[in-house]
Amino acid sequence: MPTYYTHDNGGRPFKVAIQKSTVNIYKDTNKDFDKEPDYSKLLKTFIVKKVYVGKSTGGTIGDHTVAQAKEFVGNSILLELASPANTYVFVGHEIYEFKMPDDEPEKYFSLVGNNDVPYPVILGKNNVYFMLDRKFVSREHFSLKMTPLQWEDSYHIFYGQWDQKKGWVNSLEDRAKKMKGVKIIQKRN
Repeated sequence: MPTYYTHDNGGRPFKVAIQKSTVNIYKDTNKDFDKEPDYSKLLKTFIVKKVYVGKSTGGTIGDHTVAQAKEFVGNSILLELASPANTYVFVGHEIYEFKMPDDEPEKYFSLVGNNDVPYPVILGKNNVYFMLDRKFVSREHFSLKMTPLQWEDSYHIFYGQWDQKKGWVNSLEDRAKKMKGVKIIQKRN
């Protein structure tokens, strides 16, 4: 049974245990960061159609080397629920459900940046979804020739670049829309 621990700024808030179409999510109930996690509390069980496991390639865009990439598999998880249709659950620093009507994931990226913070992104057929912000932007605002590494690092495009005089420039945040049907299942600790 594959088991993953989501990442959050050095912590591992959730254990995700996958057994075929059943996914069990456990919460770390130990609030003392210096002690071993305690995943004895089952938070939620989902019946899923598909599981997308977040991976970070590292190298020049991540906060780890390519050789360390296997340590970052499962840093966040995306679940496609068996029903209702077009319903997904994000498991990362928090857990929430949302809808993707008229769209579906093509790829799921979860680059781990500074301080062990994942930057999860869904590349949909029509839109790009930014999981930390619970927002999406139409793919028409992105280059047609983006490589998988560029998609993995697309938060860089979403947030833009910092200019000392102008603030954030070249950002796509002003073109973003809120994800649909968001329901918080577990807030960040």
